[in-house]
Parts: sequence; C-alpha cells; structure tokens
Amino acid sequence: MFTILGSRAQVVQRDVGSVRRARMPSDASVAGERLDEHMVSLVIQFQAAAGGYGATHCLPGTRICCQPKRSQDLLPGEQTACKWACVSSARACRGFLGPRIPQSSAESRQRRGSK
Repeated sequence: MFTILGSRAQVVQRDVGSVRRARMPSDASVAGERLDEHMVSLVIQFQAAAGGYGATHCLPGTRICCQPKRSQDLLPGEQTACKWACVSSARACRGFLGPRIPQSSAESRQRRGSK
C-alpha cells in the first residue's frame, strides 16, 4: 500500500517539475492537466488507505489494524484499500498493525515520558 502511495507521489512531484519547467503556455497547460489527474489519483489512494481510521474506536488493550479490502470492494481508482478493524493481538492482523490502545491514561502518560 505504501509502495503505491509513494509511486503516485513521485509522479505528482515529477509533474510539478514539468509545470515549472514549461516554457510555453500550451506546454504548461498540458503538464498542468497531467498534474491534476495524477494529484486526484494520489488523493483517492490516500483516502482509500486512511479512510475509516479515525472512526475506528478500539477498546483499551487492543490494536488497530488495516485489513486489506477485497478487490471487489475497491472504489474506482483504488488499487488497494484498508478496512480498519480492532484486533486483540498482533497475530490477528492480516494487514499492517497500528498502535496499541493504552489501558489507561496513566499508561499513555508513562509511554510519552519514556520516549
């Protein structure tokens, strides 16, 4: 998932350079249209990865996990997407693991102090 986001971000970065280097207004216009298209593609993929993370409310002691969505559940323009879920152990996550939800606010303060 991060590989896809990274490659789309590189394309956008390349397109920005093309717009900046364009000498003729028509070249800038063509490069700008490409930039617009690739920017939308990057944003769609980012939203596919991040969408739902903030709305996932896990119980203390559990972890948040990005489970890959099935290909038939993807929206147009998405290559991969997350279905955020709460898991009781790291082994239960088939995707990539997010942070562990602290048991209490004291545990949360203790972790911040040890960094």
